[in-house]
Amino acid sequence: MNIRATNLPYTGRLFRTGMLHTACERIFSNGPGFFDVANLEFRTWRIKSTKLNHWHYVAIRLSAPQPPIYLTVHPSPGAFALPFTQGYTPNRRMTLTPAASSPYVALSLPGGEADPNRLFTPELRGLLVDCDGAYEVEVVGEWMFLFREGRYPCFAPEWWEPMLRVIDLAETNSAAAAS
Repeated sequence: MNIRATNLPYTGRLFRTGMLHTACERIFSNGPGFFDVANLEFRTWRIKSTKLNHWHYVAIRLSAPQPPIYLTVHPSPGAFALPFTQGYTPNRRMTLTPAASSPYVALSLPGGEADPNRLFTPELRGLLVDCDGAYEVEVVGEWMFLFREGRYPCFAPEWWEPMLRVIDLAETNSAAAAS
C-alpha cells in the first residue's frame, strides 16, 4: 500500500502549490469509478526557510466534465484557503441549497455561471462534512479534488465508509448534472 508517486498528473490547485510534491500511502482504483486517495507532502518557501506541508487528497474522476467550481469552508479573504481560492469569486447565481450542518460556500471563476446544486446536492455536502470534517473541494473539468491539511486515516473504516459514498455520489451526480 505504501506506493509513493511524484509528478502527479492532476490540475487542481493543491498540486500547483509549493514544490516537490510526493504522494504516499496511496490507494487508487483504475477501473470505472477511478479515484485516488493519498497523503501529500510538498514544500513551500518563505523568505529563507522551507516548510514541509502534510495534506491528504481524494481525486475523483467524474462521469462528465463540469465547469470550474470551488467549495470552501473558509470563504473570506486572508483566510486559510488562499491561495487555493485565488481567481475564484463569490457568484450570486451560485447559491447553494441549504443543507443541514453544511458550512460550504460556492465560488466560481469570473464569468462562470454554473449551478453547483446539481453536482453538490445536500446529501453530498452532508457526506463531505461527515468524512472526518469539512474538506476544501475543487472541480476542474472531469476531476473533483477533495483536500485537507493533515494525513488521512489509512486503516479507519469510519473514514472509508462515508468517503466511498462521496466518491459514488459525486460520479452519479456529475452524470445527472451533465444531462
